[in-house]
Amino acid sequence: MPLNFGLIGCGRVAPRHAQSLEQVREARLVAVADIRADRAQHFAEEYRAEAHLDYCELLARSDVEAVSICVPSGLHAQVTVDALAAGKHVLVEKPIALNLADADRMIAAAREKGLTLGVVLQNRYNSPMQQLRRLVDEVAKVRKCRNPASGPQEGRGGTSRLLSRTEWVTRPNQPSVLVRIVSPVILLHNEVYENKEHPDHCAG
Repeated sequence: MPLNFGLIGCGRVAPRHAQSLEQVREARLVAVADIRADRAQHFAEEYRAEAHLDYCELLARSDVEAVSICVPSGLHAQVTVDALAAGKHVLVEKPIALNLADADRMIAAAREKGLTLGVVLQNRYNSPMQQLRRLVDEVAKVRKCRNPASGPQEGRGGTSRLLSRTEWVTRPNQPSVLVRIVSPVILLHNEVYENKEHPDHCAG
């Protein structure tokens, strides 16, 4: 029997999840959720699933056994915890969360429920990223970091400087260089969306 998936968040990255599920005989997409009705309906029709506007309704379905979470990064933690509380296995897009406390909360929820929590980190299998990981492991300092998406992180204006190992891993008040360009090491330092209280969004 195939594993029935729900997909939460029908934005830009969602089609890759849906298409991947189509290629796996052991999986089947049965439901999708998005706060935009037109997008949810269009996505559901394209991938032969049922549409929901409230992801809590999707999580309440007994036929959904696992979910792919493709919502904006700041919502990863709460939606993941809600899904785990509902007894669903979770595959969440990167980054796992925007701060370490939320990441720990997600991992603890999965362990408590005995469920699988996975994070999409496909770039770790890319040859350049593997080479970069080896470089990080071998040396304490790296000259000039370059993000293929946004250009040099250091060395703007024709100048460059050495990044200390601490700076390479994380810097206060901004996403760490590693989090932005290297999937193999996930060290989340920022607390951009820190939430002191974490109510169960789907309760009641």
